Amino acid sequence: MNLWEAAEAPPESDLTKQIVAVINYDTHEISYAYAEVDSPPQGQAPTITYHELWLDTSNRPHRTGNTIDPTGHMIASTEFDVNFDLVFGSFGTELSDATEERQWRKYVHRALNVRNRNPAHLEDKKCRLCGVAEESMLHLVECMHCKPLWKKCLTFCRDVLEGPVRPQTHRAIIFNQENYDTLLPEAACAFIRHAFNIFYHDFANVDKGFMFIWQRVYYRALTSFRSAVRRYGGKIRLQYTHRLHTSLTEVAGKWSQKTTLNRKKFASIISIDQQGNSTLNDSFTAAIDQAYSDLKAEENRQQPRRL
Repeated sequence: MNLWEAAEAPPESDLTKQIVAVINYDTHEISYAYAEVDSPPQGQAPTITYHELWLDTSNRPHRTGNTIDPTGHMIASTEFDVNFDLVFGSFGTELSDATEERQWRKYVHRALNVRNRNPAHLEDKKCRLCGVAEESMLHLVECMHCKPLWKKCLTFCRDVLEGPVRPQTHRAIIFNQENYDTLLPEAACAFIRHAFNIFYHDFANVDKGFMFIWQRVYYRALTSFRSAVRRYGGKIRLQYTHRLHTSLTEVAGKWSQKTTLNRKKFASIISIDQQGNSTLNDSFTAAIDQAYSDLKAEENRQQPRRL
């Protein structure tokens, strides 16, 4: 959830029932606190104390012993409803296997290694990309160096994969949901999982001196997704070959019906004829070509100029 854009102050009666986010108006830096409302004498307004929290490696909150002055801050609810039955049931699409979904699945389970998960062993918890905000799992979607990547991915999902027009970035990237009851189209889910897998690889390697370029992540995500789409086309071709050479006519009839449905399942990105021959659609290949051009332009821009 984008706490800054969607921030709403919860009612005072609810403050003692939830952890809240305390957002700095100027820097948008987010801290977490447990709001405690006292019981004042009759006729006096209640006083709210915000007890600062830190999260251990199991994501359990603990008080630091400090309080946060709400002056100059916005108080936002941290509640975010997720249909986990729907999300977990979507693991393993026709266009992404367990290896290609590995890092995204860890993200859903809050099992990724980010700097604020090591409070006792790491003094610097600032993001390795921006160096400003604390590096948390939520920050992977909010970092200024990552936002262009996620925006580009969701634009591709909208324009090529028949995804929603204006999805909420946090819900779409982290949970692949359009809303609580609806997943993104299967192809869009698969592509985002390819993209996150490659993103986390490059992100983690920044500590080893690797330069993070979001255009490179996007291009590699598209080519990884392209391989998965071609693999799917080969699978349909194999079904056609089996049907062509089988002597079991009844089975062949059932295969024919199933194959016809599968041929049209991802019609927005791959065209498959009745013989199982497949061709990537022009909009898909054009997106890959454009991503490659953008990557080369960015690499040339970052190269030191020769005098």
